Amino acid sequence: MENYRAPTMNWDLELATVRGRFGPLIAVTDLRGAITFDDLIARAQMLGAQLRDSGVQPGDRVVTLVSNSREAVWVSLGILLSGGCEVTLNPAQGRDEQQWCASLVAPVAIVHDGPA
Repeated sequence: MENYRAPTMNWDLELATVRGRFGPLIAVTDLRGAITFDDLIARAQMLGAQLRDSGVQPGDRVVTLVSNSREAVWVSLGILLSGGCEVTLNPAQGRDEQQWCASLVAPVAIVHDGPA
């Protein structure tokens, strides 16, 4: 088992297929509105590129502090596209708890949807 290597996904092909089939349709709705598949994928790809440009390498831990929302969907996909490994933290926790949890995983990046 130690020599096993999982097959890789061709995300460009997969996402092009999703866009071709569902692009203008609504992908996610939350209390603030909706986002189409086109917009969700575009935002995820932009975040993935930004994370890679900032030094995220495959398998690196990226902490997220994102509320349950449509943003959480494209943030998760963006981290996946960057090659990073998402570590979700509860944005409702106190700042001390968040910092302690983040210190346990030693993330290379943190993505949040609230004040820094």
